[in-house]
Amino acid sequence: MRRFAHILVGAATALSAALCVAILVIWARSYVVADNLVWTTRDATVYAAGWTRGCLQLTRAIPDPSAFVETEDSLASSKPPAGFEHQRADPSAPDTWGLPGGPPPARDWRLMGVRYRAGRIFFYDARALLLPLWLLLIASALLPALCAWRWRVARARRRASHCRHCGYDLRATPDRCPECGQKPGLT
Repeated sequence: MRRFAHILVGAATALSAALCVAILVIWARSYVVADNLVWTTRDATVYAAGWTRGCLQLTRAIPDPSAFVETEDSLASSKPPAGFEHQRADPSAPDTWGLPGGPPPARDWRLMGVRYRAGRIFFYDARALLLPLWLLLIASALLPALCAWRWRVARARRRASHCRHCGYDLRATPDRCPECGQKPGLT
């Protein structure tokens, strides 16, 4: 069981380190080009994830059911096609909610660079969460940093002839730890 936990922590650390590198690349790219990955469902609900100017934006927009009533004499717009779409934009474009000069979002909260907005955009009830990429970078770097620190402490203990299990000084008793009973080569 202990070996499985060690393998699991190692895999999580490698995945977290790879995610950290990917966030660094996305962060640098977000100042050059703004990317959006958009998924539209059959009922015209829109889910989007994108990055621009150092922020990751997650959006969900649910349409008003009466917006896409399709009759011969209706003025309603047609449903967007279902599926995935990749969109690129200029990251220096202003951050607008809906139309420029339109109504502001109904809710707009900010805390430590994290921003939550909710409100109506045309026929959609939209919610957006903006996360600064520096915050995601710190979160993804925690596990690799912790594992590197633990590895360094364990390495220093081995070099200074301390018990790997409890840290007791083994210079006087190199065969077995008098504190915890472990042999120096084990654990």
